[in-house]
Amino acid sequence: MNRFIANVIKAASSITGLDSDTIVKSVTAYGRMVSKKWNTLHYYQGGFEKEMTRREAGQILGISPLSDRKKIETAHRRLMFINHPDKGGSPYLASKINEAKDHLIKKAGAGFKQ
Repeated sequence: MNRFIANVIKAASSITGLDSDTIVKSVTAYGRMVSKKWNTLHYYQGGFEKEMTRREAGQILGISPLSDRKKIETAHRRLMFINHPDKGGSPYLASKINEAKDHLIKKAGAGFKQ
């Protein structure tokens, strides 16, 4: 343990009245909790929604839901190259990728570049 951490533990011990072992255990537990919370915030957890939304379509394609048509098609092409059923990919995932592209292009409407 380096000197700085030892001094912090000593100061925390004098302020709280707790022994250093209790402080180290508390900080370790807090660190684990923050790490787990970060992982749940950082990655999307869960399956697909019943009806596709713009947000979900953007997450599937890895782009902003407000992207223009060219960016939507580029992301779709990139993912289909990897996940195409003829190349050993999942037909279900390929259908979701196609649905996401269609949903974003359809919702883009006249406000986006064609």
